[in-house]
Amino acid sequence: MTEFTITREGETLRLAGPLYLGGVMQALEKLRRELAHGSVTTLDLAGVSACDSSAVALILEMRRQGVSVIRHIPADMEAIVRACQLETLFAIDPSPSPAAGRPNHNEHS
Repeated sequence: MTEFTITREGETLRLAGPLYLGGVMQALEKLRRELAHGSVTTLDLAGVSACDSSAVALILEMRRQGVSVIRHIPADMEAIVRACQLETLFAIDPSPSPAAGRPNHNEHS
């Protein structure tokens, strides 16, 4: 199974791997440690391979912690966000994902 990882580039955190209920608490701990080491303005989700509704809750917590931009939201997360009518709580950058073959689901009507 692929492990969830976080890498920092300035004020951007790049998340990679699966984000499911079983691992969200660990992911939250890792993210909080990163926040303690300096300002974070952007989460880049291009490397998130799969997620469930617990990942949406995790991202909402990061928004409460001051993260202002969410980039490259995965299609399965966007579907949950839309179903829950939470689009206004996600500041989503419409840049296309660098992941090969992955459609850009960041456009909002």
